Amino acid sequence: MKNVILAIEQLKERNIGIKFLIARDGDVREYLEKLAKEKCLTDVVIFTGLLPRDRTPEIMSESLVGIANLKELESLEYAMPTKAYEYASCELPVMGSGSKELLAFIKESKGGIFVSTNPHGIADEILFLFENPKIRVKMGKRGRRFVKRHYDRKEIAKSLKSYLEVLVNGAKDN
Repeated sequence: MKNVILAIEQLKERNIGIKFLIARDGDVREYLEKLAKEKCLTDVVIFTGLLPRDRTPEIMSESLVGIANLKELESLEYAMPTKAYEYASCELPVMGSGSKELLAFIKESKGGIFVSTNPHGIADEILFLFENPKIRVKMGKRGRRFVKRHYDRKEIAKSLKSYLEVLVNGAKDN
């Protein structure tokens, strides 16, 4: 997340008027708040701490993009942040980095952009999405469709039910 703060610094210098909401807590939050103060970003970065689950859709409905930024570590290469599914289900394009699993999700869904973890690259892609609302909306819709098709519990239950019916009916026929 440090690189996201550094990307925000670059975007503030471009004077484009974007605000960022960071919903984190603990030591990471303290570090990021300190960094944001050092970089004079307190007017464009809002730290909320952890939000109650029932407020998540409300907050996301006011957002343009969801950032799922993981460190590039071998131990995290197959990690998939839950927030990426949440962003996509709320029709937010997912901007992700740092994980092969997240890269695969973004490629398959066509619901976002996978970026390097360097601040300049992150800033450029945020700016691209900000300046291209049609692309942003299209990505959001594709991401939502993908999540609904592949990760919605009701859809998974229906699919499982139909497989079980085929197995049970096939067993009865024998």
